[in-house]
Amino acid sequence: MEDIQQHYYHFLKDEKVKRLEIALHNPNIFEILQLQHYEIRHSNFLAWLLDPNGNHGLGDAFLKHFLLDVLKDERSVNKKVSDINKLKNQKCKVYRELENIDLVIAFDDLVIAIENKIKSKEHSNQLEKYIKVIEERFVGKDPIFVFLTPSATAASLPDRYISYGYDSIVQYLSSILAIDQSLSPKVRMIINDYIESMNRNILGVSPETQEAMEIYREHKELIDFIYKSRSNLLLDLRKELLNELPEDVWLSVDQVTKTHIRVVSKKAAATLPQNVAARQQNGELYKIELYFYVNQEMVQAYFILPELPGSPDLQNALRQVCGYTGNTNKSAVVGSKDIKLEELTSDFSEEKYRKYKQQLQDKIAELHEKYEKPILEYLGQLTA
Repeated sequence: MEDIQQHYYHFLKDEKVKRLEIALHNPNIFEILQLQHYEIRHSNFLAWLLDPNGNHGLGDAFLKHFLLDVLKDERSVNKKVSDINKLKNQKCKVYRELENIDLVIAFDDLVIAIENKIKSKEHSNQLEKYIKVIEERFVGKDPIFVFLTPSATAASLPDRYISYGYDSIVQYLSSILAIDQSLSPKVRMIINDYIESMNRNILGVSPETQEAMEIYREHKELIDFIYKSRSNLLLDLRKELLNELPEDVWLSVDQVTKTHIRVVSKKAAATLPQNVAARQQNGELYKIELYFYVNQEMVQAYFILPELPGSPDLQNALRQVCGYTGNTNKSAVVGSKDIKLEELTSDFSEEKYRKYKQQLQDKIAELHEKYEKPILEYLGQLTA
């Protein structure tokens, strides 16, 4: 322990630590509003910059820069860099969340769809779906698809999607600030804050990041000790959730594993026909399971109808009233919810912790209400 105290003393005396602390306390509008990791906020900001009629004062300069990068790519088959001046930029329309596509830029004979990924990953064949949406909604326009990530990561459909990196955006915005002196002070401040926030939080290339790496190298033992000793907030949240679920609703609450819990309905167990209940552990007619993904700061909640051995007719009937149409020979997930706990550990606050706990309780109740009612109505008809 004495060694740790010595390490801590030298850490606090380090001038680099003091400089970093001051730099991190400089106000930044994107960090004050905690927008740096939310894809939807980045998409809103880019939509503003890409709109040539926006109140940023850039005209179509940012749009043209983006078009230059995109049209030079070989996946832009029917439009090339030489076509940029033929496009009627002032008449283009920028859409947000058009059928879940993050950004769509529509010209007279060209349409560009942008899928924006900051931290999340592709899911549910979404890129294929977006191709279909664009080709059906913008018939007669040449489609181009862009996959935007911090480091220009390749999409799962690399033959259709052009990889584009946030580093290109930040680099161009930096050159705008250096060259264009006509920007209003307010716009200049917003763009500068965005560049700083991106470099620090997403790209990891800010002076503060470099200073932090030096600090880590010099104080590795202390920092590793603090990191390993910290309480895991997501698992703390799981423990509190277990303790606070109402006993009058749930027959049993199990901690299956350290990151997995299961809850079983008391009302459903009481309504279950005796010949079926005798074969089911805890009267388990249905259950809600929660999986806590610590590294992703996410919880997945599932409403599950287990197998009912010896009662295939009842098993199939319950799945039917819940709208389940999949394989009936095993446990069936009839509903699910993903709950993102953004920055729970990296930017902790008691208010955020309480909010996420309430959100988890609400999602459990939502799944419970949605599927319990038709199940109990059906069982009531059986016993009437």
